[in-house]
Amino acid sequence: MEEDLFLSDLTGICRAAFGASWTGKSDDNIERLRQISWIPKELLTLYETIGKESNLLFDYYKGGFYPAAKIEMEPRGDCKNARWKPYLIYYQSAKDAYWGRYSYSDSHPPKNNGIFVWHNSIDGWKQAYGYESTHTLGTVLLYQVAEQLIAQMDHCIWVKVSLAKSQEDWPYLTAAKRLGMTPFKSISYFHYAYAYDIERQLLMIYDDDSSKRCLVYGSSLSELEKLGQEFSIEWQQRDGKMILNPKTFIQSTPPSSYEEKLDMMSATLLGKRSMALPLSEIEKAEKRLETVFPDALKAFYLRFGKGGKLFCKESLNLIYTPKELEYSSDSKHIILAQENQGLWQWCLHKETGQIDLDLGDGNWDDWEMDLEDTLLWLLAMQATGFFPHGGECLLEQDEEDIELISHFFHFLTKEKFDVFVNPERRIIGCRDVDGLYIMASKESEIVRLEEVANIEVSVF
Repeated sequence: MEEDLFLSDLTGICRAAFGASWTGKSDDNIERLRQISWIPKELLTLYETIGKESNLLFDYYKGGFYPAAKIEMEPRGDCKNARWKPYLIYYQSAKDAYWGRYSYSDSHPPKNNGIFVWHNSIDGWKQAYGYESTHTLGTVLLYQVAEQLIAQMDHCIWVKVSLAKSQEDWPYLTAAKRLGMTPFKSISYFHYAYAYDIERQLLMIYDDDSSKRCLVYGSSLSELEKLGQEFSIEWQQRDGKMILNPKTFIQSTPPSSYEEKLDMMSATLLGKRSMALPLSEIEKAEKRLETVFPDALKAFYLRFGKGGKLFCKESLNLIYTPKELEYSSDSKHIILAQENQGLWQWCLHKETGQIDLDLGDGNWDDWEMDLEDTLLWLLAMQATGFFPHGGECLLEQDEEDIELISHFFHFLTKEKFDVFVNPERRIIGCRDVDGLYIMASKESEIVRLEEVANIEVSVF
């Protein structure tokens, strides 16, 4: 019975996206999968149904399911031991994301759905984030199909729906009922859920974090317009183009000078608090080190010199306060900050003013950012630990994504790594070699940014 309900939900969301006449077609290589004795019924049903649907199969920029012929087997542990089975790699996220390849293995602890994700930074498998151990394999597969489908639908709106709780229904079921959509029948509700309408070719996403509003994607523009006659709606995407509301854009004046950028960083990171250090304390450090600090470093310490939790390893890297500054082993550089594991240090050459990386063992590297941008970037990176909400964001450094971000943030640096802030909402973004991060003092501001900019921020 469960298998029939899974197939019904799978067929339903595909017909909502491709049309009521859509019928599933099995992959020609389905026999290859049937030969695997431990393959779960849901995964086999999936490939028997969408195995030839090119819109759902893997594309580097869109992600998707591997064709049956290309499904990989990755050894796990001692495969000669009957307790261990290899990983069956079947799905990859879009744009070769940080959490990239999804796999299934039936060698897993009790109550575990068997889904693992390849963690690029450690070159190994870890339990998939975003899905709890109580979520069934069917839940994961249906959500991955739905994610692929909505990415290809040309129109999207926010719909305001009254979600007053009743004794009978969860808010998700109430939203689906009031919008006239069919909720999934094969899986249990949790905080993030889909519903569909085959006749009107609509897909709905309900999320507990988006109070009283649901995202509705449509293949039919007219059907979304009809929803606007009954509900309050806000367009997110039309004819494949994102629709942004200028009322949600940042309203403050962008900073021009370095000092104005520091003040904006202070307003964003600290709000009304202050970590300002008196000039006399900075002068004491200059006297102790027998040098004169560059104006950029003095301006930095005049606003943040007390350090506190913002400068500590718990926030990411260790940034030194003036009284903690010391010379490196070559006596030519002043150590400004240290990577949180102590692997390298950012150092200021006391004569040239250049920022160099001390890699240890006498090895040095040019940091390729000037002092001003380095200090701004170090502050922004500290926000990944100092602020309690946010995480990685999959945005590129192309013109389109930079233009999108510029509607909601002021860029402070655009050199080696981006730094951008929104002091009105106390949100800060920064980029390093591993990716782009967006952090905020309040979770509601991350949720709001995702809604108005149609971007997704993961959770650390």
